[in-house]
Amino acid sequence: MEAFADPFANFSLLRYVLQQFPDTRLTTLPLAGIDLDELAYVAGECFKEGADDDSIAVLESVFADVARLDPRAEHAFDELIECYNVLGRPKKNAQLIERCLRAPDLTLLSAALHRQITVVADAGDHAETWRPFAEAQRLQPDNPALAMRELSILVQERAYERHQERGRFWMARLARDRNHDYADLIAHIRELITEPLATVLKYQSDDRPGLLELRRLVASLPATECHYALDRAGAEGRLVPSAALAATVAAWQARTDVAKPELTMLRSGDRDAWEHAAPGLAWLEANSLAWQSFDIVDDLTLAVRGAGSAAGDELLLAPLREHAWPLLQCVLERNDGRDCALPWAFLDNRPALRLAASLFDQRCYQQRWPEAREIAHTMVLTLNPNDNHGLRDNLVRLCLRNGVASGTSRT
Repeated sequence: MEAFADPFANFSLLRYVLQQFPDTRLTTLPLAGIDLDELAYVAGECFKEGADDDSIAVLESVFADVARLDPRAEHAFDELIECYNVLGRPKKNAQLIERCLRAPDLTLLSAALHRQITVVADAGDHAETWRPFAEAQRLQPDNPALAMRELSILVQERAYERHQERGRFWMARLARDRNHDYADLIAHIRELITEPLATVLKYQSDDRPGLLELRRLVASLPATECHYALDRAGAEGRLVPSAALAATVAAWQARTDVAKPELTMLRSGDRDAWEHAAPGLAWLEANSLAWQSFDIVDDLTLAVRGAGSAAGDELLLAPLREHAWPLLQCVLERNDGRDCALPWAFLDNRPALRLAASLFDQRCYQQRWPEAREIAHTMVLTLNPNDNHGLRDNLVRLCLRNGVASGTSRT
């Protein structure tokens, strides 16, 4: 079998043995006589070398009958999950987790619960995340992995006070365990509770190279400048970039390939959006004019959302959106267009309108209601009277909220 052809690449004799098996027999290996931990290691190494199908076939054979498995299968479970994640096979991932949730072995069952916690948390269902966490805690209350699971959930919930409290609890508990050396884990927890978002982003950048580079760039965004004209016909207009800005956008697009959302969606749905934008980051640093483009800033927000980074929402998305809104005000003011609508029908207007709608959502999430109301008011009554993003009902509710609180209403 060619995938396992170099027995000395990782000093595993098992790799040499597997070389003798034809591909058709990979799913019928005599597992009773094989060290499952070593099998998982060899399959994982071969997967990294590009032997996707062979590696997955070997690992999947381990889980043909979960009822017969013991703790030695945990490594194979983790490796197979990682293979599915890399290849973008969420259905396979979910099926494996569901199968192992029925395993009689507590170690394997606990491993499946820990993975389920991650899947549910990544889906944004914070309330449901605590159910598998509680079950995992009941099964293995002393499992040190629970510390990072709990702290990660609390970061995603933005429950920072509780996050610090539980972090201190876990550090003290782990330090009391004289049978294990948890110094590295304790140091990681200390870092996490000191700077939770920055630490999460740092570790997520291992899988999404460039996140830290973008953070450095958005930390020093240039002041807004107008590089657009307003092609106006009566009360409506179209944003037209200057020749220099259009050339800058073309140069950016030659290095990247970020898909725009369908219709008025605020997400592109492209799981690889970050990978499509990352090649342009180094170019951005030397081309400051790019930050004056709604198109490029829009691409970056779509890419960050595609990266699925909870920390990125606050450290990256927030400054990008907060840059785009005053940029739009600047462009309208310089073109005497504060009373001008920017119809969604014009493709050139869409990035600016999408960024404004995204900032509205962000302000609502942050419960910064007066700012959310101002954005919705400008969008619905001036910029986009057709209300393509459906902000009118939200504006009414926000005005009622304001009226109850202060006795005033703008509508």
